[in-house]
Amino acid sequence: MGPLRHGEASGPKPRRLNRRDAYRQVAELLGGKLHEGKRASGDRVLTLRDPWRIWLDTYTVHTGHANVTYTRVRASFRGWRELRLTVRRKSWVDRLFRKMGFGKPLRVDRRLLECCVVRGRPRRRVPLLLDSAALLDKLLVLPSGTLRVKRAPRKSRKRFGEDTGEVVFQITGVVTDVERLAAMVRTVGEMLGALERVGEARREGLPES
Repeated sequence: MGPLRHGEASGPKPRRLNRRDAYRQVAELLGGKLHEGKRASGDRVLTLRDPWRIWLDTYTVHTGHANVTYTRVRASFRGWRELRLTVRRKSWVDRLFRKMGFGKPLRVDRRLLECCVVRGRPRRRVPLLLDSAALLDKLLVLPSGTLRVKRAPRKSRKRFGEDTGEVVFQITGVVTDVERLAAMVRTVGEMLGALERVGEARREGLPES
């Protein structure tokens, strides 16, 4: 067989996974469980980062002109003490603003500041949270999207207590890349461990959270 000519395919392209198949593979990869909905759009994957429960799903926001769907990984935890954090990949606008001198960067790893926007408060406690090699490794290769640590929604606080917090990592669109989905879940898991280390989360499981 001669060499491939320019433009020739080297073989059949891999089949693009649908949402249910992707979620099933993520569950198998991470030792989790796929919870099937009536439709694939209602599917969820549950994985455990003992004792916390981490959920992967999608949800849609209805606006006046369009519907926007997000792929989301989230986990609730007890022991939240007002720490808030947002980490996302930098855009060209962020880089322009930084060159113009806007914003005072947090005292976190320089490599993280080079690739990501990092905001949080209290400012003195955020660097302690991000002082974890395992967490930093995952944040440095963070895919497009936003990772947040925040106060849990009112419904969760009413159910589990006012000191309930939430870690959320979401990306616009329906993600079916299995490795990308697994990376999102692992990043949320590492963040939960870091929150416990600095006293922002208790090792306390929340049933059906």
